[in-house]
Amino acid sequence: MIEVSNLTFEYPDGTLALSNVTFNVKKCEKVAILGENGSGKTTLFLCMVGLLRPRSGRVLIKGIEVNRKNEDKIRRIVGLVFQNPDDQVFLPKVYDDVAFGLRNMGFGEDEVRKRVMQTLRVLGIEDLANKSTSNLSLGQKKRVAIAGVLAMDPDVILIDEPTAGLDHKGILEIYNILEELNENGKTIVISTHDVEFVESWADKIVMLHRGRCVRVGDRSLLDELESFGMRKPIKRTIMSLVDFELSNAVVEISRDGHFGYGVDDVIPEIDIDLILLRGLHKPVKVKVSERLYNRFLRILRERGAEVVKNEGD
Repeated sequence: MIEVSNLTFEYPDGTLALSNVTFNVKKCEKVAILGENGSGKTTLFLCMVGLLRPRSGRVLIKGIEVNRKNEDKIRRIVGLVFQNPDDQVFLPKVYDDVAFGLRNMGFGEDEVRKRVMQTLRVLGIEDLANKSTSNLSLGQKKRVAIAGVLAMDPDVILIDEPTAGLDHKGILEIYNILEELNENGKTIVISTHDVEFVESWADKIVMLHRGRCVRVGDRSLLDELESFGMRKPIKRTIMSLVDFELSNAVVEISRDGHFGYGVDDVIPEIDIDLILLRGLHKPVKVKVSERLYNRFLRILRERGAEVVKNEGD
C-alpha cells in the first residue's frame, strides 16, 4: 500500500529532517511511527501526502508516486489528520467543516449530506452536526478532524499524535475508532509518543532517530526504545519482573449495555492486562456492550484467559 524509498528532506535553513528513510506498509496494517522530538515524524507525514517535496527518494501510494503531477490522485487515496485539530477544523459549524472536502471535490449536496451524516454516525458524534466548532472539547475536535478525512473515503489514513492532550477516556475512544476503521479495511499509520498506545494497537513499528529509520518490526522493538531516547512501556517493565503468566486469568463476562470500566462502547485493550492481572487469583467480572461483545471475547481468548460467560448467555 505504501512504499517509502530512501526519502531525504532538508529544510531551507539546512536542517536535515529525514535521511534515506525506507520502509513499507501493507494493506490494512496498523503502523506506528515512533521517535523522540525532532526525529522527523511530522515531516515524514507531510512528505507522504505531498505537502513537502523531498530532496531525494520517493513515496509510492498504491503504486502511484507522490508528486505534483499526481496530487489529485494521492489526495483521494490518503487522508492526513494533523496533531492539532485547530489546524484542520476551521469552519464555524461541524457539519460544514466535515463537508468542506467533499464540496471542494464537486460532490452534489445530497451526496455530501449522505457522506457527512454517515461519517458522523460511525464516529459517534452525529449529535455534534449543528454544533459550533469553537465550543468543542479537544477530544471532540479530534474526532471532527478525523471525520473530515474519513468522509473522503481514503484507503490510507495518516494521524499525527492521535492521543496527544487527551484524557484516559478520550484515548480509549480514539483507540476504538482506529480499530473499527481498520476492521473496515482502512490502512492506518500514526505518529506518536504514546508507547502504551502503541503496545496495545500497532501491528508494525517504524523507529525514527535523528531523521533516520533505525528499526522496522513488530512490538518487540518496544524493548529497544531506551536506546533511542524513549522509555519502554510501563507494562513491559513490570512484566519482566513478575513470575506468573497472565494466561491463567479467569474472566466472567456479562452483556449489560456498557463496558465495566465506565466508557460506553469502548474496548480498552490498552488496559486488558490489568483486567487479566485482577483475574489471576479470583474471577474478575466485566460487563461488555452487545455491540462489542464478540470482539472483546476474541481478544481475551487470544490472550489465553479462561472465559466464563454468564448473565444472558
